[in-house]
Amino acid sequence: MPYACPNPIRKAADDDVLVAELGSLGRFATPLIYVVNQRVALQPGAAGLRTIHVRLRGDVTATQPLEGDCAASRCQCGLSLLGPTLSLSLPGGAGQLVALAMAEVPGSGV
Repeated sequence: MPYACPNPIRKAADDDVLVAELGSLGRFATPLIYVVNQRVALQPGAAGLRTIHVRLRGDVTATQPLEGDCAASRCQCGLSLLGPTLSLSLPGGAGQLVALAMAEVPGSGV
């Protein structure tokens, strides 16, 4: 039986999209997700670029796609998207690491 997360971070996503919530091994860390465009094709380039939409839990206040360097992100390293809705443009089979900003949960001290 597959494991079902009791309160998943992803509420909805387009077809053929994988959203993986990455763990921090019990340590405090920025929450991260990895979003993958699962549409692929046998011919190179046939599964082209598409815009993917993911709706996250209501306590997500902002999302930040992460890039290895400024040139790869076209110098938009500080570009955050406010709110729990994420839109990404990804070619077939590609993935994107995304950092999440979360609202403080009352009484949690977090």
